[in-house]
Amino acid sequence: MDNHTLAITVSAGAIGATLAYLGYNNYINKDDDVSCSRADIPSPVNKIVSTQSPVSASEQEKVKLEVKEEVHSKKKAIKSEWGQFWQGEYDAQRDDADAAKEVQAGDFN
Repeated sequence: MDNHTLAITVSAGAIGATLAYLGYNNYINKDDDVSCSRADIPSPVNKIVSTQSPVSASEQEKVKLEVKEEVHSKKKAIKSEWGQFWQGEYDAQRDDADAAKEVQAGDFN
């Protein structure tokens, strides 16, 4: 290594070490006056359940049916688009093969 490359390597290492030291001290030296336990943190599920109003069984069934119909229609749309894509690819391959059959080496004799 020449002196220039060595100087750049050492300075980059020093900058990296300094940033690591400052980041570590910032991470460790948090305010110690804040304390909380797991009991102080509310569960997200409990929060959601407590804010929702009760839903009747008929409404639940209605929503289930709507969701099933929507999923079925989305699957059908995806299948048709996917099939169209592959049908187009198959046709393109077949057209290429037909074009290759039209021109053969024996045609040039």
